[in-house]
Amino acid sequence: MIKNILFDCGGVFVDIQYEALMRKITGDPELAARFTEMLFSDVSPWTQLYDKGDCDTEGCRALLQKQHPEIRPEHLRQFMEEWIAWLPTFPEMETIIPELHAAGRRCFLLSNFPHRFDEFRRRYCPALQDLDGAVISYQIHLLKPDPRIFTYTAGHLGIEPAETLFIDDSSENVDSARSLGFQAWHYTSAVALRAELARLGVLP
Repeated sequence: MIKNILFDCGGVFVDIQYEALMRKITGDPELAARFTEMLFSDVSPWTQLYDKGDCDTEGCRALLQKQHPEIRPEHLRQFMEEWIAWLPTFPEMETIIPELHAAGRRCFLLSNFPHRFDEFRRRYCPALQDLDGAVISYQIHLLKPDPRIFTYTAGHLGIEPAETLFIDDSSENVDSARSLGFQAWHYTSAVALRAELARLGVLP
């Protein structure tokens, strides 16, 4: 029986609109597209250090500046200040946590997210205010899909993997969770998620 729902954040609860932000700042769609593609690559300090909690905002900005000298320093500084406001909640996901609570399930979050998470949740994502617990990557210096973050999450939140449905928009993260005994589902849309939760008997 599924007793717990463990959500990812970006791409599940919120839309990541960093490319639109960079277009607004620079006025250059091609530059914005190249920057955003690199931002979440395996060689990006954002992915490897910022989300992991191994550098702060200014440190990440300085490293990104070295990686992207074609971006004006004031533009990159503005991006690092404003990105947190460019993660709008998907409207279809705004009520799912109260619905799951009403159905007797506990709801948790496991997210690769830098140190501004508390500010983000408080100011921009009220849909995440009523979680039963959360593990955020910067706090423990681990990132999905590292299996260690799933092991830590199970122990820290006091949840049994076999009784927990993990939901993430990354198939690599889903596979990692599944290998450790979690039930796991690859998120593609809120409509598909609700259909899956109904199929599993979690929601009517």
